[in-house]
Amino acid sequence: MLFRSAGKAKGGKNVKKQLKVKGGIASRYTTRNQALNRLQLKLADFRRLCILKGIHPKEPRKKFKGQHKTYYHIKDINFLAHEPLLDKFRELRAYERKIKRAKAKKAYHAVDRLEDKKPKYELDHLVKERYPSFLDALRDLDDPLTLTTLFAVLPADKRHGIPAEVLLESRRLSLEFQSYVTKMHALRKIFISVKGIYYQAVVHGQEITWLTPHALAQTLPEDVDYRVMLTFLDFYTSMLGFVNYKLYFDQGLRYPPVLDTKLEDAAGGIVAVIHDLADEMATDKTQGYAGGAKKKSQQAKLTEARLATLGDKLAQIGDDEVDEEAEAEAAMRATRGDDGEETEETTVKSAAPSNDEVNGLIGRDGGALLGTLGTLVNGGTGGDGACGAPTLAKYLLEYRS
Repeated sequence: MLFRSAGKAKGGKNVKKQLKVKGGIASRYTTRNQALNRLQLKLADFRRLCILKGIHPKEPRKKFKGQHKTYYHIKDINFLAHEPLLDKFRELRAYERKIKRAKAKKAYHAVDRLEDKKPKYELDHLVKERYPSFLDALRDLDDPLTLTTLFAVLPADKRHGIPAEVLLESRRLSLEFQSYVTKMHALRKIFISVKGIYYQAVVHGQEITWLTPHALAQTLPEDVDYRVMLTFLDFYTSMLGFVNYKLYFDQGLRYPPVLDTKLEDAAGGIVAVIHDLADEMATDKTQGYAGGAKKKSQQAKLTEARLATLGDKLAQIGDDEVDEEAEAEAAMRATRGDDGEETEETTVKSAAPSNDEVNGLIGRDGGALLGTLGTLVNGGTGGDGACGAPTLAKYLLEYRS
């Protein structure tokens, strides 16, 4: 309490009057509308920023602005005022207005150009800010794992604003963590319930429990705010990516792990993740960075051997195709029954009679030759112009000798 002099009373005596300096609840808390006016943000951006920074509403003992107001601590609002993401959110808001105007003008080329140049933000500094140590991140890993495994089985939906890229990223991160737990034999408990399957693993001495939905067709209820969930997921995917990298790096495993595409296409799930590609990481002294070069594994050697025999395999396939074409042509000849005629045509083409031989044939039997030529000109007995050619060839072969 502070005391201020209130002047002299009657009788000439100084009377000190106790005055309360304004420094109570009103100076420690602020309402949400006041925070929005100070930060110059829309409500959606303010919610997203609070979720990313980990700031939640407070409940003061006395709600000085009313019972139906949302209150925040003034220190939290001051903390948000110095966040670099504020500028990114303002840029995104400006770009959204530009995209909206371009759609109204039906300038779809401008819309595509603006979408490609849309500003993006990173959350790496927030992960380091909220979790100074690796154990702090492991202690708070239950909710990130549960949410990522949930979105890993959800269908992409444009109406609810759930993109397919986010779902694929969630599935990849959840499979990487589960494969690490399998590799290190860290799983301790499993419980199957109506909600899904509960898993509990011990990683670096910390118990981590998460829920995985059943592998069934999932429906999207209408009474859920998916924008808030996607904001949480945006931060959780960044956090889980750092955690997975740290876990793999400490054990000398390759990160990201190599995925078997055949098993992945067959919905193999965790089986599709292969860890045997890098069992140890050697120290590279020439480059001078931690981790160094990775040793070639058995799987890499097998892959190189297959690539070495690729040329021979392609040549063999080409020979097989040639043999198949020859067999198909022979079968076609046998079906038509004109192998003899084609052979004779080939003989005639390979050894054609000279002019002297033709003149000798005309002098020997000109009538027969003229009849054959007449048959060739008239198109033969069947009406086809090619039918007289075999007859002429037979005649020339008979009289050539």
